[in-house]
Amino acid sequence: MVVSENWVPYDSAYEKKLVDALAGLRDRSVKGLRYNLSAETPSSAAMLQRQPQPIALYVVPPSADEAYEEALEELIASRPEIGAWIWRAAEEEMPPLPLR
Repeated sequence: MVVSENWVPYDSAYEKKLVDALAGLRDRSVKGLRYNLSAETPSSAAMLQRQPQPIALYVVPPSADEAYEEALEELIASRPEIGAWIWRAAEEEMPPLPLR
């Protein structure tokens, strides 16, 4: 398992960039782990623990296809109480993280 300088595990160079950006925030965050989920299954890379609405942070890999995008939309729609920040790594540089 590869970890950042703060001992936070990450799965890709894109997640490392996100982890490094989160380390610079004063907001509380939780890094998600994939364990036995395949790379084709969307899951949040991390979560900003904000009140009243936490924000799930999703990194869409360059290899994502239409099925991945549809599954991601369903995942986000299934949890309306959680906000969503999405970085489509193949299409853009990392967007700014949501600020308070």
